[in-house]
Amino acid sequence: MIFLDSSYIVSLVVDSEEDHENALELFEKLEGKELVITNAVLTETINLLLKRLNRNTKAISEVYETITSEFTIIYENKELTQRAMETLIKYKATLGLADALSIEVMKELNIYEIFSFDDDFDNKEHIVWIH
Repeated sequence: MIFLDSSYIVSLVVDSEEDHENALELFEKLEGKELVITNAVLTETINLLLKRLNRNTKAISEVYETITSEFTIIYENKELTQRAMETLIKYKATLGLADALSIEVMKELNIYEIFSFDDDFDNKEHIVWIH
């Protein structure tokens, strides 16, 4: 299993993104792996794509359909959100709540690798930040 962050997904989808070529190169490493995100990552991804793709609802719908059919999506609950807040505090708010949720889901599922271009995941316990 590999966790994907919204920054990676957006860079993969949008040709004009700074990290697009790098995202394409990393994509080969995902073949045959279970891809995991949270619903917070899904929300972030769609919101970012609204801006990057000039509200092209057809393209955004295609990305949404791919994600919801191909990825495992973990939906947060009160307990997970509480643990994420504790993680946010532990790291002195150097990452947002959505990223803290990602870290907690990764811990819960024993996922160690995250594909992300967000340096908030650098130097976090038990995480290999692939970028």
